[in-house]
Amino acid sequence: MAFRTRRGLGAACFARVEVNQPADVYVGKLEICPESVAGMRLQEEPRTRATYPAEWCTRAHDTCEKLAGVGVRKKRLFGLKDIKIYAVGLYVDPRDVQAKVRRVYSRSQEGQLDQQTFNDVMDRDVKKTVRLVMHYGKLTSQKLVHALRERCEKPLAAAGKLGDLEVFESWFENMRLKKGLAVAFSADQGMLVTRVEGRVIGQIDSPELCRALFDVYLGSDPVSPDAKENFGKGMEGLLEKH
Repeated sequence: MAFRTRRGLGAACFARVEVNQPADVYVGKLEICPESVAGMRLQEEPRTRATYPAEWCTRAHDTCEKLAGVGVRKKRLFGLKDIKIYAVGLYVDPRDVQAKVRRVYSRSQEGQLDQQTFNDVMDRDVKKTVRLVMHYGKLTSQKLVHALRERCEKPLAAAGKLGDLEVFESWFENMRLKKGLAVAFSADQGMLVTRVEGRVIGQIDSPELCRALFDVYLGSDPVSPDAKENFGKGMEGLLEKH
């Protein structure tokens, strides 16, 4: 995984989120996001040029999550061409991966990590973050939320947790998803924390919502197969270091 160094990103880290209501309506605190650290190593997603810090660090934890890989969420438009919707990167706590996933590590016939390994990342309280960087300029918060609802609604309905999904959706009301905006979903022991440009916009204690949301990217039918493949390569490296 190739990284490069970029300096002077601190101001961008605290960019104001463009919404149709004052930013101070958001609950929670403004946290220091990784880009604010001078000299932080970055990996670029080549098709969108979105950059990802090598580590995801927040004030809530004493250790940083490591970048496992990046990819692109694409959607075919009118059956003619693929539109790049957003870049997506996965961060995982290496200690959790090594302690809770390595013991069930296996390879599929294609020489890649087996789905069971991804299931363990989702099910065994591995601290993790999915960070999206918007690319398609016409993407709205309503469309993003609708797409996630389509994937999360069935398992949450089965668990009787549709109310948690409605709470999640409410965090994005009236939000403008301009190109380059970063949205991060972090899961730790069943707590889902959502951040936009470093600002916590909402959190909810819902293991079911965490599972459903990360299944969108790590499940057997991911929205970005190439991103999941890259995530697997990164986690494989973490497992081999143990």
